[in-house]
Amino acid sequence: MTPRGMIYPLIFVFISLLFMFFRMLPLDLTVRNWTAPDFLICFMLAWSMRKPEAVPSILIAAIFLIQDFLFQRPPGLYAALALLLCEWSKRQALLAEEFPFLIEWLTATMAMVALFVSYRLVLSLSLSALAPFRLSLFELLITIVSYPIIVGICRYALRLKSPKSLPFDTINRSRS
Repeated sequence: MTPRGMIYPLIFVFISLLFMFFRMLPLDLTVRNWTAPDFLICFMLAWSMRKPEAVPSILIAAIFLIQDFLFQRPPGLYAALALLLCEWSKRQALLAEEFPFLIEWLTATMAMVALFVSYRLVLSLSLSALAPFRLSLFELLITIVSYPIIVGICRYALRLKSPKSLPFDTINRSRS
């Protein structure tokens, strides 16, 4: 990669670490009945679908593995599932001839639901402690609803355009 080609991965890492930092802050010390959305998975999916060539798989895996350790989840489980879903969403974005926002949102929603179901399924099969279902479902729903906000920030603040707005030759070269 050229030094100019390293700009997007560095921005990607910085924003990912920023999301993890803000999620770790103790904003409320009492027990609450709600949870914040998982902005990191929204950001990863948006970046994977809008700038697939700028997000190496090893970077996605490393960031989610760090998050697994920081949030005391089973190491590697969430990271592996998130990596698979980000790679699947990259492929969907590159294979689609037209990728309007509603299709992108539906693709991200399917990825988030698959992540939610598979993560809870593996944890329940391994007899690990699970968060209450209602709380996890609320987190999933609020994450799905917050996806357009993250995409808007990526689109207008970071200038990440969808693959349909890229030149046709760039998309064809990345398919090979």
